Amino acid sequence: RILELSGAFRKNPKRRRTDPKCAGQLRKTPPNYLDPDQKAAWRKILKIAPEGVLMNSDEMLVAMTSILWSEYIRDPESFPTAKLLRLEIQLGRLGMSPADRAKLAVPEPEKPNEFDEF
Repeated sequence: RILELSGAFRKNPKRRRTDPKCAGQLRKTPPNYLDPDQKAAWRKILKIAPEGVLMNSDEMLVAMTSILWSEYIRDPESFPTAKLLRLEIQLGRLGMSPADRAKLAVPEPEKPNEFDEF
């Protein structure tokens, strides 16, 4: 964004980064292969995730995070440290920590063109 504002792309347009396009937002309903606790974790993740971040290509990551989170909620005392670290990493990848949220680049919604109706 800084490069764009400073005019760097006018001088060298090849510097512009193009992000891959995803086919759409992540579905709201959890997959059938998750148990009820894992489905509740899925819904909670979708509820608290930064808006516009989770896409349908993130389904497997959200499912794995839901599984780990539900295990942690069931019994936090005996939850292994290695799994806790993995859960923290996965939540970060989903943009659920202040540091990771700062790294996110959420595409701006397209503005409607006033001439589309013509």
